[in-house]
Amino acid sequence: NQEALHIVVKLGVASSILVVITACFAPIGLLTVFAGMLITMLLVLLLTCFLFTPVYLKIEKKYAQISRYYVAKNKDKRTNKGKKRLQKIREAHKNVGSEPSESIIPGIND
Repeated sequence: NQEALHIVVKLGVASSILVVITACFAPIGLLTVFAGMLITMLLVLLLTCFLFTPVYLKIEKKYAQISRYYVAKNKDKRTNKGKKRLQKIREAHKNVGSEPSESIIPGIND
């Protein structure tokens, strides 16, 4: 939004100029319509510049803070989960000795 604001301003100024030029060639009865269009376009341009952009930037800043909090929270969970898994693997390998264990196969070892 912040990067595209200059495009919105340029388009607003260009369309305002277009309304003024069109109003010059329009019948006198329609001048109030063009005046209303010009006022509305200027109002929308001012609202975009001074209201919507700062509100959008504040919302984006809060969202970034919230997402960083949840990522950090989930990262701790993932590291703890990985540590628990490694601990189970270490315990399983601790009981294994250097000598091979006897395999029991039904029917052969009877």
